[in-house]
Amino acid sequence: MSSDTFTIRCLDNVGIAEEIIKMKTRNTLGSLVLAGSLAYNISPVLTQGPSSAYADYAGKATTQSRVIDAQPVTNDARITQDEWITFFNKQGKAMIDASDLYKAGQAGSDELVNSLQEALKHGIFTSTRIIYDHNTLDARIIHNYKSAVVKPTESKVAIPVYQQVTRLSKALGTKEGKAYLKALFNTNDAPENIAKTLSRLSGKGIDNIYVWTPPQNLEFGRKNVSARVVEFGYDYVCIRLLVDGGELLNSRGRSRGVSVKTDKVKQK
Repeated sequence: MSSDTFTIRCLDNVGIAEEIIKMKTRNTLGSLVLAGSLAYNISPVLTQGPSSAYADYAGKATTQSRVIDAQPVTNDARITQDEWITFFNKQGKAMIDASDLYKAGQAGSDELVNSLQEALKHGIFTSTRIIYDHNTLDARIIHNYKSAVVKPTESKVAIPVYQQVTRLSKALGTKEGKAYLKALFNTNDAPENIAKTLSRLSGKGIDNIYVWTPPQNLEFGRKNVSARVVEFGYDYVCIRLLVDGGELLNSRGRSRGVSVKTDKVKQK
């Protein structure tokens, strides 16, 4: 495999076909997408459940409990991000986002993490959408995009070009890379804790976790295709995890729902 390609879907024992995404031109559509996070300043507190990760997000006026579905949609549906959003809106659920995945890696039950690792073999689409600027590195990260269940939230950040798949450690070694990943996962964690969290989530060593973002000016670069979906997925032999900030909107893949309950916080 050449240095400018990365296989998004892991081969399993029923012979799922290998899908190569062309990292230079993106002229082969990927199969799955995932990631997302809340953009406002929150304090997450997670407890472990028998088959789900529970996250209490304490905002200024509300407490939001998010419970990740223990299992993916049973029919192994592969549809676009927009179609997943519509599907989960009808169910009264949010679509999983990057902060959900990140917090599952922090404190989710072993059962949930194992289930997510199985899902990573095929990729996980998330409700996080990135709108890149056509001419600069500026971008908007929108979590819970178009959700009718929770209010979408947005942050603005400069996102470096990681055209060649770039090791997480290298991205976290720069000011711009840290800012991007903190916004993506909605965390103020130190770089070493971000790495440890993604390692637990994926079951991969820190040196086998990579990030990718689209180039600026190529045919499928930010200049021509600004709206993207965030994806998490293994490579074809399940050795590496890729945090992909550049999936195309017509890509299709699997996802998972999140039950959300919002309560008003009593003011003292």
